[in-house]
Amino acid sequence: MRFDHGRQSLFFIALAALILLHGALTAGAQTAKEAAGHSASYQKQLGYLQYHQEAEKIDEKAHTVDLDKFLALRAKKGTVVLDLRSPAEYAAGHIDGAVQFGADISKENLAKAIPSKNATVLIYCAYSLMPTRMIALTNVSLPQFILQGYKNTYKLGPVWENTGSWDASQKNLARLPMVPKGK
Repeated sequence: MRFDHGRQSLFFIALAALILLHGALTAGAQTAKEAAGHSASYQKQLGYLQYHQEAEKIDEKAHTVDLDKFLALRAKKGTVVLDLRSPAEYAAGHIDGAVQFGADISKENLAKAIPSKNATVLIYCAYSLMPTRMIALTNVSLPQFILQGYKNTYKLGPVWENTGSWDASQKNLARLPMVPKGK
């Protein structure tokens, strides 16, 4: 299965991102009184069309890294690796040094997990590791990270893609420094 990077796919990715973003914002919604107390840096929520237009401006290819580049960036001091999978998937095994982040890409969660908006941020999800879903959470999340000011965010491209065989795919997976279940 090959992921189509055309406009139609981008539309569905943006739609899924909006649904996730709406859920995250609704789950952590503040009262109007609390929202009024925010400083001028408070970022206004984008409407769907605004978000879609902004997401289309992002060069997805420039923010997608292969396994070699991911490992090289991961080794650099100050790089933050975020696992976008569920807590259960994270507990079953994750990349060494990765922080379980999930799908709640709120301003507050980003600020807690990433010390600086200038930091290099690497994100991955289940789709990065194996063909599990039609739409990858990394594809949906990438524009949200970038639009919230984390310009040095990169997603791990599917390590199984273009390997030619299941064995080659498994060899790529074996190159990832994984922490096994329960550690």
